[in-house]
Amino acid sequence: MTLKKNQIFANAFQLIDEFLNSQQTQLNVLEERTKYLKYEVRSIELTIKKGIEEQKGFEVLEKGFEVLEKRFETLEKRIDSLEQVNQEGVSRLSLMEDTLVGLKTLETQSNDREYQTQKIAEMLPHVIDKAKLSLESSNSFEATELVDSLQIPVELCIKQSISQDPHPFADTLFPVMGPAIRKAINETFKSLMQAINQTAEHSLSPQGLAWRLEARRKGLPFSEIVLEKTLIFRVEQVFLIHRESGLLIQHLHRQEVKLGDSDAISAMLTAIQDFIRDSFSESKTEELDSVEIGNYTVWLERGPYAVLACVIRGVAPYQLRNIMRSSLGVLIECVAK
Repeated sequence: MTLKKNQIFANAFQLIDEFLNSQQTQLNVLEERTKYLKYEVRSIELTIKKGIEEQKGFEVLEKGFEVLEKRFETLEKRIDSLEQVNQEGVSRLSLMEDTLVGLKTLETQSNDREYQTQKIAEMLPHVIDKAKLSLESSNSFEATELVDSLQIPVELCIKQSISQDPHPFADTLFPVMGPAIRKAINETFKSLMQAINQTAEHSLSPQGLAWRLEARRKGLPFSEIVLEKTLIFRVEQVFLIHRESGLLIQHLHRQEVKLGDSDAISAMLTAIQDFIRDSFSESKTEELDSVEIGNYTVWLERGPYAVLACVIRGVAPYQLRNIMRSSLGVLIECVAK
């Protein structure tokens, strides 16, 4: 009995010991788990702390980003202003380039004498016209300034032009000076006729009395009858010749005159003129005004574009040359119109 109890107690103690061992094992496991949980809690706390720190870092980063955004906005505004300044600079540079190109052009033009001469030639008429208009409204003392400033250069130009080649100047003045010269010659011729008339009035010869009766019968001055009776002539042929080429433009003649080759005669007169000028003229500017051929005299009158040649038999009065000049002037005026 005692042995069974001991056996029971021994089994019971064994069970209790096993139970305690198992409990100890569980306690060890729990301790390890508790340690692990503490580690986990510590890890979680560290994680939470780290997260909090990271959150603070994120907040700092957010604030930093906000600052950066503001700085970027400021930079964008500055960039926009710089772009505007750049555009203004580009536009100013383009204007400066145009200005530099214009200055370069002006420099080139200022160094180009031919261009300057052309521009001055274009502007000079307008300047003179403007000066003339201003002078018309000013007093005579101011008006003489333009005349005095232009007088010497114009005189020198005219003198040099005449010394080099008087033909263009003479051709230009021909329509103006021709009538004045003819008028002066007519006045001189009238004076000559009056002198002849006074001389003839004192003549009591039978021929003088007959001429006086004829003048009274015809109703003409006595001097004209004296000239008609003493200066006997006749124009038999008239040639109008082109001055530059020597070609015949027109030929008139009396019906009873025997004609030769009019073109050949025109060429001959031009050839004679050229021969005389080349052989005997020092300045190469003298013109042939008459040619004696047997009983005939050829008078030549020159205009700017044509030559009038009259073939005369007898002694012609100088008044015929006035008639030739007048006729040639009328022809030139007709051609000019």
